Amino acid sequence: MATTADRDVDIIGFYRENQRLALQLFTMREGRIVGRREFFWEDLPDDDLFNSFEFLREVLIQYYSTDYVPLEIHVPQDFDDRAILEQLLSERRGRKVKILDPKRGKNRHLVTLVETNAKIAFEQRFRVLKPDSQKVLEELQELFELSYFPERIESFDISNISGSENVAGIVAFENGKPARVNYRRLIIKSVDGANDFASMHEAVFRRYRRQKEEEQPLPEPHLHRRRQGPAARRRRDASTRSRANNARRARQTAKTAQSDLASADPRPRRSANPVRPQFARVPPDFADPRRNAQNRHRVSPQTPRETRFLILNCRRFPASVTNER
Repeated sequence: MATTADRDVDIIGFYRENQRLALQLFTMREGRIVGRREFFWEDLPDDDLFNSFEFLREVLIQYYSTDYVPLEIHVPQDFDDRAILEQLLSERRGRKVKILDPKRGKNRHLVTLVETNAKIAFEQRFRVLKPDSQKVLEELQELFELSYFPERIESFDISNISGSENVAGIVAFENGKPARVNYRRLIIKSVDGANDFASMHEAVFRRYRRQKEEEQPLPEPHLHRRRQGPAARRRRDASTRSRANNARRARQTAKTAQSDLASADPRPRRSANPVRPQFARVPPDFADPRRNAQNRHRVSPQTPRETRFLILNCRRFPASVTNER
């Protein structure tokens, strides 16, 4: 992004929600944006105690106490003691430094652009990497069309080693946060071999039977890992074999049809190493008077013997020629 040349400016913008804040700082040198830095806060005071003016002043003092001081600093809002801070930064830079709060024009557009980038950084930092549990559960309720809020969730999974040592793992969540005290690991006792359906049946039955006996609250939704059972695997294997057999039969049919066409083709086959065709001179007395007696006629070795004889000896007899010589 290019702007007016010979400008030495830092542009600051921030975005805040509750106790979290994202701040962006764009550096413009010689009229071009050459760098960007971003900072995040997660433990700011609540809305009633947070003062954006004091926050911005403290950020400028702390940042420019050790970093390069530009000739202009554009901020999204004015704050107290701005003149005093300008004097301190001017002494450190050795030239006049201005802290501006643009209200309109190109400078205001740049500040708005930096604030937009700060909001995007906030979303990426706090919503993607650390999503809000309440909103995630609300989306889950809408996705599964639940008539209740999924306050407690338990999840099951089955694991085994080559069909032996079947184990069920259970994890629990309360209000979107892991409830590690309710994690369990069950050894499957009634199932031999890799049968995930039967193992899952035993794990769920044992888990909720005990909770019911102890009069503990049961979770509302139940999530489990979906796997294919033995019947589904047999159908899948049979379908795979059927497709392979059909493809093999199709290849054989195409090969047979190609062989039949080759055997029925009356045209002579070209040899792998074709022989250079020979040329024969037609005798002058048998030559066509309308043609030059020195004309050569191409004769291919693949031509049948009778045809070659006619070409060489009896090609287009003139009317005056008889069998007598």
